[in-house]
Amino acid sequence: MKKFVLFLIVVCYSAVNLFSQPVLTFTKNGHKAGTKVKMVKFDYDKPGKAGDNQLWNFSRKKKLGSVENEIDTVTYFYRGWFVGDVVVELKESNFRFFFDTTRDSLYKIGYSYEDPDTIVRFTSPVLSFVYPLQYKQSANGVLGGKYYIDKKTTAIVSGDYSFVADGWGDIILPDRTRVEDVLRVKSIENIYSVDKDDNDTLFVFSNISYKWYNSFIRYPVLTCSKTDLKTKRKKLSSKSGFYQVGFTVNDEPTDYRVKTFYRMPDITFIYSLDYSYIVKCRIYDDHGNFYHVMFEEFQFEGDYERVVKRFTLPEEVIGGKIVLDILDYDYQIVDSQEYPLNWE
Repeated sequence: MKKFVLFLIVVCYSAVNLFSQPVLTFTKNGHKAGTKVKMVKFDYDKPGKAGDNQLWNFSRKKKLGSVENEIDTVTYFYRGWFVGDVVVELKESNFRFFFDTTRDSLYKIGYSYEDPDTIVRFTSPVLSFVYPLQYKQSANGVLGGKYYIDKKTTAIVSGDYSFVADGWGDIILPDRTRVEDVLRVKSIENIYSVDKDDNDTLFVFSNISYKWYNSFIRYPVLTCSKTDLKTKRKKLSSKSGFYQVGFTVNDEPTDYRVKTFYRMPDITFIYSLDYSYIVKCRIYDDHGNFYHVMFEEFQFEGDYERVVKRFTLPEEVIGGKIVLDILDYDYQIVDSQEYPLNWE
């Protein structure tokens, strides 16, 4: 009997421990157009430990004057960089980041300095997040791209990236505000740039960042990073830290069906093309309203099997449907498949 009670206590503790961990969703934490967040810079040193139920205390960190970093997002549409439309531009400090958010995931498409004529476009986009994001979830991959100056390709970009949700717990900000149930995400990015003509290495860039997110606060409540840049003439290294001030809680209720929905099998479309056609995939919400285009591609004749990963679908469309249309050159529907986005 004692063993049974002890087992029950362990099970209950494990369950409470599991459900207390924060889970990030696109609805509550994804980049949304028009949101402004003020960040204050502080004297960054070390990010603290990874693991379960941590307390990260930054209350003794020195604020660096009244320096503020403003993050702002506005909606733009960029076509042809990747499958789908890039619908968000995120401006952070002196950089602009572009994200493809068409599949409930954040893919970094490109970035530029304040000079709009200097830009990197990723041909192999960097996956920033896959929602829902939870403790111990990770991803990694390679990146590739082209470096443009005055719209001309001057260099080839390659590298690798990784991210992992390596800890969760509570955090105390430099202004002594305590935020409970935060998830820490560690990101590593390495970028190498080689001259297009003579294959000479132009620069090597590496960044390690830590960001703390709360399930109900959009954008990280605190960020710290270390950056190294090496060129032919110089080597630079810098550390920085920012935290939110005056943040607001996004208390939109998360659909109770979300966890079940993401545990269901991925969606597979199988089809054959007798001729070359346009294949278009659209999502509709549970009210029958058009949500967005997942992809639209020209495909040659042949047999195809297209898999839509369940985790790439936004929770806003649970109960809706995915429609795969095969179109001719006049944009008339030749064939069509529907898949209901049920959750049970």
